[in-house]
Amino acid sequence: MSEDNTASLLTVAGVCERLNISRSVAYSLLNTGELPSFRIGRLRRISPQAVEDYVGRIPASRPSDGPEAA
Repeated sequence: MSEDNTASLLTVAGVCERLNISRSVAYSLLNTGELPSFRIGRLRRISPQAVEDYVGRIPASRPSDGPEAA
């Protein structure tokens, strides 16, 4: 992996910031495999493409799913 590729890898904190989620939610996604990651020693790293792919798999919410639909 070139230096440019490793520089673009995200930390768990970076994923939390991009997705606006908590650290525990991020680790849950990583532990279930919903968000692929790999380890460098004890460190977790996530590719930006994995985050984009995850976001693409999230179903878009429909207006009828909101509380106003009831």
